Amino acid sequence: MQNSNSKYVVRFQGDEICAETLADILVQVLQHLEAFKPGTLERLSHMSRGKRWIVARSQVHLYPDRPDLAHMARRVNKEWHVGTNYSARDVNAILSYASVAAGLGRERLYLQPPLASKPTSLEDLLRDLS
Repeated sequence: MQNSNSKYVVRFQGDEICAETLADILVQVLQHLEAFKPGTLERLSHMSRGKRWIVARSQVHLYPDRPDLAHMARRVNKEWHVGTNYSARDVNAILSYASVAAGLGRERLYLQPPLASKPTSLEDLLRDLS
């Protein structure tokens, strides 16, 4: 699954989960965690961040105060949906909750820079910093 052009990477059990968007990485990681430990999404459905649930069986339940945003939810599998309008900081917090729900113990999943995308020149480094 490694893609040197991917903007977002999460490393889990020696694999790189790569995606171009925060929504894509969130869906893929949740799919991996559910496959790794069935019931993870059910446990995660009982955790919330403020007013919003992290995953829900209904898109409308992800945006309780904004039903007009329900169409923005993404399907994780045939039963579960996840919201998509999150910042990188929010996604990292959700990944931490998901790590707990999956029973990973002290291991916490988080967004990381792709290994293959290290700058190759000073110009690349300066461009990445700006």
